[in-house]
Amino acid sequence: MLCLGIETASLSPGLGLAGEKGIILERTDFRPNSKAQAIFVHLNDLISQGDLALADLDLIAVTSGPGSFTGLKVGLAAAKGLALALNLKCVGVSSLEALARNCGATASGPIAALFDARRGLIYAALFRPGPNGGLVRLSPDRALTPEDWAQELAPYEGEDKLTLVGRGLASYGDFLLGRLGSRAVLAPEEQWSIRPGVVALMGLEQARTGRPVSPQALKAAYLRPVDAVRPKRPLLNLDRLPG
Repeated sequence: MLCLGIETASLSPGLGLAGEKGIILERTDFRPNSKAQAIFVHLNDLISQGDLALADLDLIAVTSGPGSFTGLKVGLAAAKGLALALNLKCVGVSSLEALARNCGATASGPIAALFDARRGLIYAALFRPGPNGGLVRLSPDRALTPEDWAQELAPYEGEDKLTLVGRGLASYGDFLLGRLGSRAVLAPEEQWSIRPGVVALMGLEQARTGRPVSPQALKAAYLRPVDAVRPKRPLLNLDRLPG
């Protein structure tokens, strides 16, 4: 089985291909001018370099949140469009879990994954390493303040340190370390971004448990209200247009 992984929840969108033996290829851009354009440029590269055809795909996996509202919409639209065109099933995967997977093989204690959610909030979830490089979830994906997250993590005491990972550390790493002290450690910065190949692997894992859905059923997990709001009055008064 061959799965295409699409990652647009973060600042580093990318695509990955994975099969039963692991990750085959992956491509990532940091802050591209257009996430939509980056997706299809990478798709062409992956298919060409992998000597594949779109018809060889069996499944599409996409980060369904939390993360960038615009990025999630772009990724889900691309996944749905490709799945409908190719008559494939889709899998939505947690962007925080995909991020925490970067540390699954090296961390000995719990893994706290976080993104900056803006407006003074973070997206965060807690995991611990599981068998075969997988993870065991210890908390749901949530949007909360860094202060509340630090307070929840503060009681943690263990022989193994708590590993913090994610781009949210650029804004809140010093604060969290100040609150958690010697109980926590930052993951290496090269692990702070989601790997699209891992998204594809997670899609294959979910496929084995019977969780793929139709493109129409794929939904985003925003976790907080969208920033855009309706204007209080119309931006254009049609009554004043010339006849």
